[in-house]
Amino acid sequence: MRQSAAVPQRLDQPHGEVGPNQCQPTHWEAEYESRNFQTHMHPLNGCDGIVCWINNWPECPLEVIELKSVVERLAKGKQNLTTD
Repeated sequence: MRQSAAVPQRLDQPHGEVGPNQCQPTHWEAEYESRNFQTHMHPLNGCDGIVCWINNWPECPLEVIELKSVVERLAKGKQNLTTD
C-alpha cells in the first residue's frame, strides 16, 4: 500500500493537499475543532475534508477526521495487544 503524502501549502485555503498519488490530490483543512472551519467562514468549495482534534460539528457536509478518536482507538488497541 502506498503512503499518502502531505504537501505544504500557502496560508490560504486549504491548509494541505493529501493524496494517494500525484494524479488525484485531495484538499484538507486543519482545525483544532471542526466547527472552526465554519466559524472562520472557509468556503466548502475546493475542500474535501477537515482534520481536527475535536469534531464538534456533527452536521458538517465534509468528511471529518477527528484525531482525538483516532489516538484513543490506537491507545486502546495497543493496550489490548499488551494485555493478551
